[in-house]
Amino acid sequence: MRFTLFGVRVYLPIPLLATFPVMALFGIRDLFVPAFCLFAHELGHLAAAAWMKTPIGEMRVMPFGAQMTFLNEPDQAAELTVALAGPCASLLLSAVLGGLLYALGSAVVPALAGFLRRALHQSARIAALNLLPALPLDGGRILRAALGRVCPRSAANKAALCAGLAAGAALLVFSLWEWPAIKSTWLFMGLFLLAGALREWKKPPLSAVADAMRHSDAVQRRSHMRLSTVAMPKDALAREALSALHGASLIAVMDGEMRLCGTLAEGDLLNGMVRLGADVRLGELLKRPAVLQKGL
Repeated sequence: MRFTLFGVRVYLPIPLLATFPVMALFGIRDLFVPAFCLFAHELGHLAAAAWMKTPIGEMRVMPFGAQMTFLNEPDQAAELTVALAGPCASLLLSAVLGGLLYALGSAVVPALAGFLRRALHQSARIAALNLLPALPLDGGRILRAALGRVCPRSAANKAALCAGLAAGAALLVFSLWEWPAIKSTWLFMGLFLLAGALREWKKPPLSAVADAMRHSDAVQRRSHMRLSTVAMPKDALAREALSALHGASLIAVMDGEMRLCGTLAEGDLLNGMVRLGADVRLGELLKRPAVLQKGL
């Protein structure tokens, strides 16, 4: 499921959406409280990105936050500010809710008091979890930005990803330590960290994509190349299509009934990845020809 929020494309994975009916069976409060706290957390990221003039192409919502894809690779200061803004927003929300509980005291109705306490604790947990120094969490981005000041960004990125893989593996071991009793929350968090870290590991760096756009002779001379075509579904990711080219000139984008939706050249893929993120889908690129024509 995709929609736009404050000019940013937001993606809600189907597995996450499938959990909503299950959560709703336990009462609407169990669904609304985490959604409310996550919204405040991500709003902090969006506000910081707008303040730092660092445009976000896409936010992929996860159970404990969202993975952000920047349109351009941010510098260390911008990445640090945007990453810190989410946990700070969560902590600020917890402080505000705690202040309300203290100020209202016994005057607050029990139902509202229960909601405020749940939201306070949930927001504090989101902040604490996201400050773990492991990608794809905010703490991993903070670690990467800090290491980027003393070592190359590629090395800083690998260190933060290794921390994410190690943290995910540690949580899995902890969740299964008392087998056959399983700590389901820790198991889910471990799987989330491992999947997110592996996903980040596979992403091509935006700097490499931008450099390819500026300096690739193949892109500059594509009008003189022998035409050959590779077919891919419209839901395929741009980075997957780029890997599938293998010397071909064009990507034929097909729908579910194998009808041709349009074609994309290598330069279109690279330009779309730079401007919309490496995980933009081919069908989305075809819908936004203006982005492909702007160039760098």
